[in-house]
Amino acid sequence: MRMNEQLTLRLVVSDFLDRYVSALDQNRLESWADLFAEDALYEIVSKENCDAGLPIPLVPDGHPNCPTYGRSNCSTLAAMT
Repeated sequence: MRMNEQLTLRLVVSDFLDRYVSALDQNRLESWADLFAEDALYEIVSKENCDAGLPIPLVPDGHPNCPTYGRSNCSTLAAMT
């Protein structure tokens, strides 16, 4: 890769990281989510689940991918793993 291409790439990546961090720092979660590809999946596994060896991420109640869709029941989530 030539020096010009390297500098251009560095600027593009730096700009992206600035927008990413700024969106999180300013609690602009919609702007932050817009930085992901349309088909991206972002999962968060709680420390408690990780410590217990449970692979299931936490999914907000009401989200169609939630195994307890329409019900708020954490014990159901734990029992499914």
